[in-house]
Amino acid sequence: MKQISKLSIIVLLASQTVLAVDFNEIIVENNKVQQNLHAQIKQTVSDSKMAALQVNSNEKYIADSAAANVIQVKTKKSLLTFEKEKKHSKASALQNDKRLAQEFKDLE
Repeated sequence: MKQISKLSIIVLLASQTVLAVDFNEIIVENNKVQQNLHAQIKQTVSDSKMAALQVNSNEKYIADSAAANVIQVKTKKSLLTFEKEKKHSKASALQNDKRLAQEFKDLE
C-alpha cells in the first residue's frame, strides 16, 4: 500500500514538472513575433509611400461636366419636416394678423 502511494506521488511530481510552463520562453517568443509584425507594418507603410510618390502627375483625367450640373427641384417644406414639428408648429402673431386682414379683404 505504501509502495503505491509513493509511486503515485512520484508520478504526480513528474507530471507536474512536465506540465510546468517556461514563461520566459513564451515572453521571448511573443517579443519575436511582435518585432516581426512591426517590421512588416513598417515595410508595408514604406511600400505604400513609395507607390504614392511614383504616381505620374502628368496623367490627365476627363471629367463629365454634365454630371457635375446640379438640378434643383422645389420641395414642399412639409415633406421634409417631422410629424411632431407639424403638430406643434404655431404661426406667429404677425402671420395671424396678416391672415385675418386678408380674410377681411376677401369678405369685402
